[in-house]
Formats: sequence, C-alpha cells, structure tokens
Amino acid sequence: MTVALMCFRWIVGQPLKKLHTAIWRISTTGQRVRVDVNRSDELGQIIRAFNKMIEYDERKEQRIEEANFEISELNRSLEKRVEKRTLQLEGELGTAPTFDRKFQFRDLYSRKI
Repeated sequence: MTVALMCFRWIVGQPLKKLHTAIWRISTTGQRVRVDVNRSDELGQIIRAFNKMIEYDERKEQRIEEANFEISELNRSLEKRVEKRTLQLEGELGTAPTFDRKFQFRDLYSRKI
C-alpha cells in the first residue's frame, strides 16, 4: 500500500503540485510561469493547455503594449498638428480687422428697428 501511495504521489502528485505552484505564482505575483511537461496522458494535456494559456496571455499583452505605443505616437502627432494650426489661426487673427462687439450688436439691431 505504501509503495502504491508513493507511486501515485510521484506520477500524479508531483505534476499537480508544479501546476498548483505555477497557478499560485500567477495569482499572487502576476509572474507567468510555465510548467515542464513530458507526459502524454490527461494530466499532460492539462499542463500543456495551461502553458498555451500563458503563451496566449503573453501575446495578448504584447499586442496591447504595441497598440498603446501606437496610440501614444498618434496622440503626439495630433498634438503637434493642433499646436501648429493654432499658431496659424492666431497669426491670421492678428492680421484680421478687429470689431467692437458692443458696436456690432448696436448696429445689428438698429437696422432692424
């Protein structure tokens, strides 16, 4: 009985303990850890699926970082364009004739009376 229990712990317990440790690390630290697997049984399939999940998550995070970088670059470009156009408009306003709003309002309504 003791030999059977030891074999069970070695065959099933060790891989489950490694998988549990990896899951615990991810949940507590965010550190992505893969589990080595050299098995072709159901437990090996579960561990391979776990490793694929980690790889998928890493690829997804990489795509998010790339998209954030691209958005930041586009934002900087847009800010420069807005600043340039603002300076152009300010220059055009500086050369445009100025009007006193009070006289514009009076003149507008005095024509309608």
